This record gives sequence, C-alpha cells and structure tokens, in this order.
Amino acid sequence: MVCNYNRSQRIILILENNMKGLNKLVLASAIAAVSAGAQAELKALDDSAMGELTGQAGLTIDIETQWSIGEFAYKDGGSVLFQNITMGGSTSTTNANGGAGGMLDNIRLNLDVADGVEDLHYGFSEITELAEVLRTDFTNVDATIGAVADNDMSIVGKANLNGKIVAGDGDLVIHIDATDHLAAAGGFEIVRAGSSPVITDLTTVDLAGLVPYVHAAVDFGYSIGAIKLASSDYVVGSGAKTTGGYEGTEAYDAAGSGVATSTTLISDLSIQGYLGPVDIRIENHGNDFGGAFQNNAMNADAGDANSKILWDTYVDVTDLDVYIDIAGVKIEDLKINNSRGDVTNIDDLQSFGFAHSKREIFAVKDNVLNMHAAVNGNGSTNPQYYVDGIAINTEFKGDMEIGHLSFGDSNESIGELYFTDISSTTNWTISAH
Repeated sequence: MVCNYNRSQRIILILENNMKGLNKLVLASAIAAVSAGAQAELKALDDSAMGELTGQAGLTIDIETQWSIGEFAYKDGGSVLFQNITMGGSTSTTNANGGAGGMLDNIRLNLDVADGVEDLHYGFSEITELAEVLRTDFTNVDATIGAVADNDMSIVGKANLNGKIVAGDGDLVIHIDATDHLAAAGGFEIVRAGSSPVITDLTTVDLAGLVPYVHAAVDFGYSIGAIKLASSDYVVGSGAKTTGGYEGTEAYDAAGSGVATSTTLISDLSIQGYLGPVDIRIENHGNDFGGAFQNNAMNADAGDANSKILWDTYVDVTDLDVYIDIAGVKIEDLKINNSRGDVTNIDDLQSFGFAHSKREIFAVKDNVLNMHAAVNGNGSTNPQYYVDGIAINTEFKGDMEIGHLSFGDSNESIGELYFTDISSTTNWTISAH
C-alpha cells in the first residue's frame, strides 16, 4: 500500500514513531521546524488570497440602538446641564411603523475609503437601484420608475434622484440610509410576496407610490427633560430643582442660605420624526491651509484647511414640543419638512418630503481677527491679531410650521405659523477668546 503524505505529515509520523527516543529539546526543535514550514506555506496562501481582495467593497454595518443619559454637564465656572436625554424610535401615534417607540433601527451604515475611481452611494442613490430591481425583476412598466433607474431628467424632470459619487482618492466616505426602504410597507420580502396591504402590485407602482414608504423607513424619537444653568458650587450629578437649590445628596441648611442657584432654560423637549439619508465625507487633501490675505499681504500659513468634513442630511421633524422656561414661551406641533411649494432639495432634485441641509466643517488657521490676542500675544513689535478656529458653513432648504405658540402658563395660542420654501445659508466661525 502506498501512502501519500505531504512534508508536514511525514515529519509528524517520524516524530510519533521516535517519540520515546527524543529528549524534550529535540522534540521542541522538530516541532518548530514543522511549524516554520507550515507557516511558510500558509503565508504564500495568504498573499494570494489577499491579492484577490484588492478593490473589494467597504464595510457595511446594520444598526439598532436605544439609549438614555441621566445628566450631561459642561462645567466651566458654573455648569450647563442637559438632563434626562433619551434617543430611540418615534413614540408618535402617527408613526407609519406603529408608533411604539422602542429601538432606533432599520439603519445601515456603509463605510468606504475611496480610491478615486469607484462609484459610492450618496443621498437617495440606493433608490435608483430599487427602481432597477422593480424594472428588471418585476417587469415594472411605469415611466417614472424607469426614469429613476436610468437617472433620466428628461422624463421625470425634477423628480429624478442624485446618483452615486466618485470621491477623492483616500477620502473617508460614510453613507447612512435605511436597511430596507420598504419597511413601512411591511418590508421588501412582504411586498415582493404580494402580501403588503399598501403596495399590491410591483409591476405598476410608480415613484409617487413609493415616496411615502421610502420617507417613513426610519423613524426616530429624541427628548431632553431640561437644559439648565447652575452656579459654581453645583455638585455634578446631584440634579437641579427648577425652583432653585438641588435634589439628591446636596447639603444646605433649612433657611436655604448658601444654596447654589439654577435656572431652567428649556424643558420637556420632545422631537419625533423620520430620518433620510445621511452622508459624511472626510477629504484627503493633506493638512495644509489655503492662504489668507492679512495685513496687506498673503499669509500662506493662514486660511481654510485644505481637507474638510462634508455633511449632508435629510430629516422630517413630524412633531417638536418644547417649553422655553426662561422666556415663558411654549411651542407645540412644530414641523420641519419639505411638503409645500418647491419640494425639491438643495440641488433641485427629489427630496421625498425631507428638509435638506448641507454643511462644511473645517479648521481655519490665523484667520479670526482678535484684538485681545494682539494685546496678550507676541508683543508690540509683532502683534498676533489672528487666532485659529473652526468653520461651520450650512445650507438649508425646506418648510416649517408651528401649530401652537403661547406665552406663560395661559396655554392660549396666538395661532398657527407657516414658513414655506425656506432657503438659507449660514456660516459660523468659532474660536477661543
């Protein structure tokens, strides 16, 4: 009988047959030799396998979360307190997913480090793939679905969607969207099986028929019990009463002397709504700064950072309630969406009813004029008039309405307020002083 063994197996058989005649040192050396040979073979396999992985897709993470924080405090001299913070699913009774609250879920995060060539998801680009599936797998004949699949503006005009993007080489790209865009209709599998009570025929459904369910795919709920100011003797975590003084283990005498004071800025903040796509891109353009014109000359070491954080968000706030205690103002039934007038996004494309915002976040160097820095800086012969900071530039497009606005405890509303087709650009530069 002929036995075929590889080199590692033959050595192991020899070791077994001669085990009693080997001392521990020789045995250890032989095992090490076998391991070295096996490792060399394994390394060659790994190199080959790793070569096949070049250019593969990035990382996909499906997310569900629910959390609460009893108190977040920022302490300088005194403190700013954020108390009873919660985050999860929507508790609104009008929630298309049942209104039960619970987890913030049905969220998928795609993470890629771009190579400057590949197409990556952005905004509602995943809906173009859903449209292609409907057209190809379900023989959908609707013109708007076909136009979305082809990204053809000539047919659906401003109802078309943005496509994928090609990010810069080395850019970090994060795309957050729904795991299942038809979850509010029962889920893709239920719809595909023909068991959905709201989408009954995938062969004829049009883009308008998909919009309400794409819009309601991810619901959220967020609340803060109170935001307060507290004086310097506040003990973090003890809790601040709205009438002054503290709850918990804070010690004070019966007359109240020496008791730290607190002021409630707002209370009972509750935000319910739906979340659309969120895109974050961190550019890979190096750590240099563009030049800024200062003191009648170009300063090459000042200006905006070459690499920026780009942040793109779609959101629908279906109900926001808050009491602004310090001003005695109550706001209820505030909504932020894009459902009236011009319903396109910032780029004049389909918004699915979401308000749309874009922002750039980047460092600025020697670009914030500050006289205090000059007085306390490098001396009178070379004063440093400029300090560093962070820039936050934001664009917004959408609608807003306030269903109830009252003052004090009267609960008498002044009426309803509507703001249609808001388009704004706001630039902030924040620095220390």
